[in-house]
Amino acid sequence: MASKTDILLRVSQVSKETLRAVIKTTNDPTGDLPTFAFTETEDMDPVADMANGTWGTWNSSSKVADAVSPTFPGAGATTTLAVGTYNVWMTWIVGSETITKLLGRVVVF
Repeated sequence: MASKTDILLRVSQVSKETLRAVIKTTNDPTGDLPTFAFTETEDMDPVADMANGTWGTWNSSSKVADAVSPTFPGAGATTTLAVGTYNVWMTWIVGSETITKLLGRVVVF
């Protein structure tokens, strides 16, 4: 899990970017879309602000999947963000279990 100091990306507010998250999981999670949220505090419930991402690949031998966030932060992006520092959350489903992880932080300037 990420700590408060893990900066994943510094990005200009006028750009459109995505994040790639690599997860290790016992079963293929790609049947349901991963969702992402950008919150200003770690104690905020990210579920209300989730936006759909996409799955890249699932490797059944290494049990690794990669997910891509929706575009952010600028105009025309799926998720628009003001200048600031945001915690990046990802939620995915494996079987009947819903997993939510804090991936790290992004700085929008």
